[in-house]
Amino acid sequence: MRPILFSYGSFVIPSWHLFYSLAAMFAYFFLLLMRQRFYTNLPTKDIAALYLIVYGFGYFGARSFSILFESAPSFYRDSFWQEIFKLGSMTLYGGMIAAILVGCVFVKIRKLPFLSVFDIAILAGMSGIAIGRIGCFLNGDDF
Repeated sequence: MRPILFSYGSFVIPSWHLFYSLAAMFAYFFLLLMRQRFYTNLPTKDIAALYLIVYGFGYFGARSFSILFESAPSFYRDSFWQEIFKLGSMTLYGGMIAAILVGCVFVKIRKLPFLSVFDIAILAGMSGIAIGRIGCFLNGDDF
């Protein structure tokens, strides 16, 4: 277990935050690579917009589910909207539910080919989750 990956004086790099950031960057670039290699007919701007929207809603879905279902006492202590913007625990299933729902809506609104988009999005998302889980392991959350 190594929750703090590196520290120098007051400068601290927590392992979970580093791997969460690396996972997000990897997933985005992997998504673009898969689009370029297999589905060149998908517009890059739509794929980039899909990523940003799914990432944002995935984060808030993960944080929301954690507040509502895992830390009920803090939900009643402070308001939900104050809690959601604090650093805290997140749930994988909450993020996945929110990301998939928002992704489906985005694909339908933009009239993109559903199977083509989700063919590359699922691979990028699962790869990002795998990298993020390394941070969870180092933090002592998953072992």
